[in-house]
Amino acid sequence: MIVFLDANAYIGAKYIFDGGNFATLKKLIDAGKITLLCTSATQGEVEQHIKKDISAAILQYNRVLRNGMPVLSSDPSYNLNGLNENQAVAAVIGKLDPFVKADGVEQIPLNPLDAEKLLSDYFNQLPPFESKKPNEFKDAIVINAIKHCQSTLKKQVCIVSNDAGFRSAFADDENYKTFPYLSEFLRYYSNSEAELKYLSAFLSERVDDGEFNDTIEEYLWGFDIDRGQY
Repeated sequence: MIVFLDANAYIGAKYIFDGGNFATLKKLIDAGKITLLCTSATQGEVEQHIKKDISAAILQYNRVLRNGMPVLSSDPSYNLNGLNENQAVAAVIGKLDPFVKADGVEQIPLNPLDAEKLLSDYFNQLPPFESKKPNEFKDAIVINAIKHCQSTLKKQVCIVSNDAGFRSAFADDENYKTFPYLSEFLRYYSNSEAELKYLSAFLSERVDDGEFNDTIEEYLWGFDIDRGQY
């Protein structure tokens, strides 16, 4: 199964890439059961949010430590120290980088880019361009890359994004299946695996008891062909 995670899926996980649903996804990727698609634009957006969010959080933490709790921060028994912003940002990005570059993760190129269609969608306010956010060129470029990749793979691609505009770009197309959250995609994968195992067991049972052969023979009986020793 192939899946693409929009940037908001990484951001929504609070950048915890080694726990929760991301840990489950990583196990499935490592086992070769799922292929994760990623783009440089997606990774760049996530890193941009990491820098912004982690920096803001550390600034607030250090300020509270310095101004709100001096009686505690000055007491060595509590071992409360300020955090280094650059080190913290680098540490979090350091967890993202190996995740998106692991075996089983395919980095898809943003080119070729259909600029004519991009601008046409923009002027006609087609997904992902919306009246409330008309400048979603980054999303449009990523969507173009996903669709170009799918046309090469010839396989269904699952899309995880809590952005309704992003998901709507893949609506009414059987080559894609969309989910607002990673948890919903993982549930879908689990159910699909259960159905596949049941079908496999069902067919094996019918083959073993000869029922499958009888069904095939009955199906072929009306055809004007020489079946021979099939």
